[in-house]
Parts: sequence; C-alpha cells; structure tokens
Amino acid sequence: MEEALKRLEKEDEPTADREDVLEYLSFSLYKQGNLKHALQLIEELYKLNPKHPRAKGNVKWYEDLLAEEGVKKADMRRSLGRVRNERPISVLGNEERTIYEALCRNEVPVSEKELSKLYCYYKRDRPFLVYAPIKVEIKRFNPLAVLFKDVISDEEVETIQELAKPKVSRKFHSILE
Repeated sequence: MEEALKRLEKEDEPTADREDVLEYLSFSLYKQGNLKHALQLIEELYKLNPKHPRAKGNVKWYEDLLAEEGVKKADMRRSLGRVRNERPISVLGNEERTIYEALCRNEVPVSEKELSKLYCYYKRDRPFLVYAPIKVEIKRFNPLAVLFKDVISDEEVETIQELAKPKVSRKFHSILE
C-alpha cells in the first residue's frame, strides 16, 4: 500500500483513489501494530474528506487503542518512530523464505546455460484446456517456478474487482468495529 501511495503521488492522472489507499494503508499499519502511523494516515484521510463514512470513527478508534496502551493524548501524534514490519517465522523458515522472495523479484542471477533451457508451452493436459489452452512460461527449474499467462482477460479482472468491492469494504469495516 505504501508503494501504491508513492505511485499515486507521481501519476499525472491517478489510477487509484487516494482515499482508498490511505484507508487500506492505515488499516495495514494498524494490523502491524503501528498505531501512531495508522492514526496519522487516517487523520490525513479525514482532512481530505471529512464526510468519509469511516474516517472519523477510525480516528477515535486508534486514539482509544493508543490510550489503552498508555500513550498520552499529547504524545499520540509525536515521535512516530520507524514503522515496525516484523515478519513472522514462516513454515519455510526465514532463510528459505528470503530466497523464495528474491526469486519472485528476479533478484537471483540466472546463468546463460540455465536461461537457454527455459521455454514456454501451451498447457493442454485437461479436456477443457484443449479448446482454451493456458500459456505457461518456465522461469526457473530449481526450484520450479512457472508463470501462467493470459488466464483471464482484463475485462474479467475488472469484473472480479467490481464484484469484490462491496465484500472487501464490508469486511474491512467489520474488522474495525
């Protein structure tokens, strides 16, 4: 969400709603335990749109949570400190997870020999795929990493996003209540 906010600020024609990004980023920071940062962003949202349906209530909510932690009202907006982003110990283990994530970001160099073995193909191993095969690109063999392309169209993505908006909004609102 931080990346979305940075990109939004650089765009000439916004591709996302700043209010939504602020709300989701605030909630994400809250879930990480960064209440002061969450409060700062939700207040920015409230200043941007005082009629926002949840902003005012969320400001109060974060203030109450900070008060429960023993933070004085005067200190709630001071000394924010760094954002805590502690990662849970995963099933993979931290070293394996780090390697896995680096692979996903294409940060692990691949030799020319390995590159020459990579290929693409159409997946047709199921009856319904005979008429609508899926494009598959082998990105790496060890560990096996594949990329499925054009599984759904842009229009289908937009439809799914539109259908999900009410549920995401309700879920987000119910979590904060």
